[in-house]
Amino acid sequence: MKKAIFFVEGIEHLRFVRPYIYLFEKYKINIEVVSFEDLKLEGNKTKIISKKDFSEYSLNLSSEYLITTTPGVGNSYFLKSKVYPKSKRPKYIYVFHSLVSPNEAYSRRSFVGFDYIFSPNEIIANQLKLLTKDRTKILTTGYPLLTNNYYFEEKIETNMKKILIAPSWGDFNIFKDIDLLKNLIEICGLNYEIY
Repeated sequence: MKKAIFFVEGIEHLRFVRPYIYLFEKYKINIEVVSFEDLKLEGNKTKIISKKDFSEYSLNLSSEYLITTTPGVGNSYFLKSKVYPKSKRPKYIYVFHSLVSPNEAYSRRSFVGFDYIFSPNEIIANQLKLLTKDRTKILTTGYPLLTNNYYFEEKIETNMKKILIAPSWGDFNIFKDIDLLKNLIEICGLNYEIY
């Protein structure tokens, strides 16, 4: 049976990999979730590991995949597996969890050690291709918080009645489709202040 390890630094990063955890569970892939803290996952126990033990743990990984939102695999704080034979080492998958430019917000070698990167959009995918120099397969998968239904199934109670429209940068931002923007404002504007 195939095995995947999800390394999630803390509870604040869980929301970005949860859709993939659900997907792997759906296809009956054996998963292990590892974190520096208890993620309180229903049905899945989180293996809690200390930061000081993480290097040794990462050197001894044996699975088909390691999925994470932590950049810098292969660096001194996030070592790659040295398990033999090499075929037992995982394919390293990075889930891009922010909508910032990787050229601006990350150190130069943050993405070099990954086999696959799930990019939220084509703009970031193109920047990642320059940073990884064709060593990594970049897949444009969307932004997990906006493209996966599980997030919207959770009800959020709030008294706030304001919406901030913060468009993306680049040629494909929301202001390029003015009709879409007008519709969004019309739909939201009935009960909310739009900024």
